[in-house]
Amino acid sequence: MLPSAQLGFHLQPLLEQLHQDELSKFKALLRTLSLKDEFQHISLTEVEEADGKQLAEILTNRCPSCWVETVTIQVFDKMNRTDLSERAKDEFRGKQKQAHTLSPVCPLPRIPEGKQDKYRNTLKKKFGQIGKNLRPGPSENVHIAPQRCEALIPFCNPKMLAGPFPHTAVLQGPAGAGRTTPAERPTSLNDQHILPFWVDLCSVFDSNRNLTFLDISQSFLSTSSVRVLCEKIASAASSLQKVILKNLSPADAYRNICLALGGLETLTHLTFQGNDQDDLLPPLCEVLRHPKCNLQYLRLASCSATTEQWATLSSCLKISQSLTCLNLTANEFPGEAAKGLCRTLSHPKCFLQRLSLENCHLTEANCKELSSALIVSQRLTHLCLAKNALGDRGVKLLCEGLSYPECQLQTLVLWCCSIASGGCFHLSKLLRQNSRLTHLDLGLNHIGITGLKFLCESLKKPLCNLRCLWLWGCAISPVCCADLSSALQSNQNLITLDLGQNFLGYSGIKMLCDALKLQSCPLRTVRLKIDESVFRIRKLLEEIKESNPQLTIESDHQGPKHSRPSSRDFIF
Repeated sequence: MLPSAQLGFHLQPLLEQLHQDELSKFKALLRTLSLKDEFQHISLTEVEEADGKQLAEILTNRCPSCWVETVTIQVFDKMNRTDLSERAKDEFRGKQKQAHTLSPVCPLPRIPEGKQDKYRNTLKKKFGQIGKNLRPGPSENVHIAPQRCEALIPFCNPKMLAGPFPHTAVLQGPAGAGRTTPAERPTSLNDQHILPFWVDLCSVFDSNRNLTFLDISQSFLSTSSVRVLCEKIASAASSLQKVILKNLSPADAYRNICLALGGLETLTHLTFQGNDQDDLLPPLCEVLRHPKCNLQYLRLASCSATTEQWATLSSCLKISQSLTCLNLTANEFPGEAAKGLCRTLSHPKCFLQRLSLENCHLTEANCKELSSALIVSQRLTHLCLAKNALGDRGVKLLCEGLSYPECQLQTLVLWCCSIASGGCFHLSKLLRQNSRLTHLDLGLNHIGITGLKFLCESLKKPLCNLRCLWLWGCAISPVCCADLSSALQSNQNLITLDLGQNFLGYSGIKMLCDALKLQSCPLRTVRLKIDESVFRIRKLLEEIKESNPQLTIESDHQGPKHSRPSSRDFIF
């Protein structure tokens, strides 16, 4: 193992202080705080089997050090292990002081009195020239803050450890992105010096009518910075179509920016993500109720809200005729909030077509209301329930609603939902009944031999309309492949099959060959866990490609790098 010195603190002794139950909770919280691919590329099995020392090796050697430092402290705080988070902070501060002693940071030079306007005009001219050089043609007015102007914006969070951390804000026009990098930790004096440059940067809303994408992430915004940004957004004739706000501090930055977006007719995509979104729903509901609101996609992740606030949002969903995609990943609904959302789905004026309730702590008890909503909903076609412990009985309740001819659902994601063979039995019955369901993700469920047999029986039936089936990491063994091969030779609709993270071996792949070699097989993409170092397996793959050139075989070595494999088909 590489020494933990590459982090700001020694991770291994901290993790070894956790009991087994605490270590399991630590692992679960890590995945919820992995926003991109910092941790998701590591297989679930490898993480689950790791002890404290092994987990420290995984995080230190295979994850971004900045992310590990920040998230480790956040997780310890969530677990009420402040003793460990304080130890990590103290060690980190000690190393930072030592680093600054060896290599002091030069302060931002003060602009001479009377030359601020001249400097401001020069800066604008240089930004404009950089935009012309990088993007000739229609986008030649795009403003870009180059990396050498590092000290322009106060983007280091004072609540976190002493920086600097690689936080980024992105301003994106139709031809690409302009990027600003963080300054040192802000003080009132720094803010006084930096604010004129921030005003210059925000003038892009006045001067560039082509600006359509604004992304502010991992950032601290001072009160004055937020005020300037909001004034520019509200007053300028903005063409913004997509806005992303992730992990901002202080918490009221979300609220203030949200209020500034109200009435912006061009805005169609809006994302809020972070752990400090207190009181965000009231201003968000004002945006949705605005007569000029044309929002089509809304992502609201990890939001702290009361039952009453969720009820207000549900009411707004009955009013908005433009909102068709709602992503509520990683929200915990208090009280009757989940029931209220299900009742909204049943309302004839609810226009939602795609809904994600991933990792929302839903259980079997919530499936009855969801099932009823699926029967009545006139427009819902995509539903993601990933990472909720629904179990086999929850799946049975969902299938009752899905079996009605009025149900419009086409895509159902049940990734990591504690489903076993019993759930597959109910899904198999559903798929034989001419259901509208065409995309089904059962990844990371232990369906085993019996569960796959049930699914194979439905695939053989002519009324089965399934086109994409994801069985990533479902404990499928080589002995299952005979049934699967037989089903594939009969099925005429399935075009995508994901068998990644299932050890099929040479014998399993050989049995599948009988179906995959057939040019009459409708499959276009198959994902397999393949050991290409085995000569016999390589030869089998070559034979399949030669006999059926229209088939693409994807090799799955580690697992989904960015997210579950079905994400790209959910199309948020």
